[in-house]
Amino acid sequence: NQVIVDLPAVKPPPSACKLGSVVASTYLAGYPKSLVPGGGTTPPAVWPYNTSDLGAASAWCCQHDDCGGVTHQGGRYEVRADGCPISDPSADSYPRVGACSLNTPNIT
Repeated sequence: NQVIVDLPAVKPPPSACKLGSVVASTYLAGYPKSLVPGGGTTPPAVWPYNTSDLGAASAWCCQHDDCGGVTHQGGRYEVRADGCPISDPSADSYPRVGACSLNTPNIT
């Protein structure tokens, strides 16, 4: 005897995106390809979110898999491609949790 049961499909839990705590005196390198065609080091002419708002930058970052976190520099919260902090006394970074395989700041 066999019993056939029609169960609803199990959806995987949504991936949680979260920025980590601020890492003072560091920046995150590069811009995501989803922000600047081809990525690179030149910021966009127009930002797609309010750059004076960490929450807006974080929300944008979490909607794009190629975003490694947010750097606060020059009065702006800028989304960045790399998630590993690099030493810079003029900036602070908020790496995306899990974006840096080193899991520690890259202080040079």
